[in-house]
Amino acid sequence: MKNISNIFTVYFVMFGLIFVSCDDDYDPIGKNKPAPVLKISSNFLAFPSNGGNSPVDITTNVEKIETNSTASWISGAFNDNTLTLTAKANVEENIREALVNVTTVTGGNEAQSSVRIIQGNMGSDKIFANMLRSEFNSDWKSLKSNGSWTVEDFAIRTNSPGDIQSIMTYRKEGSQTIRSATNKFKFSVDVKNSNNWAGVVFNAKDEKNYYYVGLNINPTSLFVVVNRVYNGVDSPHAMDPGIVLSQDRDSYLRCEIVSTTDKPHQFTVNIYELKTTGNPSLNTDVSVIQKLAYTRTFNDNLIMDGGYAGIYGKVGGGYFKRFVLAKN
Repeated sequence: MKNISNIFTVYFVMFGLIFVSCDDDYDPIGKNKPAPVLKISSNFLAFPSNGGNSPVDITTNVEKIETNSTASWISGAFNDNTLTLTAKANVEENIREALVNVTTVTGGNEAQSSVRIIQGNMGSDKIFANMLRSEFNSDWKSLKSNGSWTVEDFAIRTNSPGDIQSIMTYRKEGSQTIRSATNKFKFSVDVKNSNNWAGVVFNAKDEKNYYYVGLNINPTSLFVVVNRVYNGVDSPHAMDPGIVLSQDRDSYLRCEIVSTTDKPHQFTVNIYELKTTGNPSLNTDVSVIQKLAYTRTFNDNLIMDGGYAGIYGKVGGGYFKRFVLAKN
């Protein structure tokens, strides 16, 4: 009997060990499931107008990744730790923006990230995008260093004293805004201010030769000034006050400068109202054009041979984001 008792004792001890061991085993669908990991090598891509494919490396510990795009012209496919983003050709005159949201698929607490996409307008084969929100790098050079430049509220802010301009230009290699019979460019910047002056500069060779577009924005109306500084002399092109703005617009307006190849002696200024969706802190905001608030075309009788695009402020200055430049 004693031997039989010892046998049952050993049996129950082994059964208990087996039971405990099974409870502690790795269970891919149970409470011991590891947290999903999702790291994306680049959170921003720029496509030329003809579209194409662009791979993004993914670091993850899951087998399945799901992508969801905010626009029909961009899509994503995941395979072998690579996310391939595909953009359709842009046959429109507008530079366009989208988000591709990336999510792990495990059935648990998913990891998420997103990739911001900028695509050039029709005919542009080079696109430069900087300062989508608050990015200020060594490609930005001071043309006039008056005032201060800071990062605030997911944007770049300039604060300029009195009626003195403070100007920064974007001088990444190849980004010069050269106008000729065979080149055209389009660039845009989102601008916000409150009864101050802020806007864009272009064809800026030096502090004595450039064009600038000044915006004075208040809740109900807009004042636009377009001037040329040539050999240090400020020559007014236009002063357009009292442009009515919508009450439900975003606080930012988009200032866009466009040149063409069929009329290289001209440039057009477009000002758009925007409606922004999403949350900047979560990298999910996208600005959508709501209305064309202002447009005017100017003849440039004294073409400057090249130069750069940039931003400026005076009499208090303003906020800037989404600086995008496209050219052919």
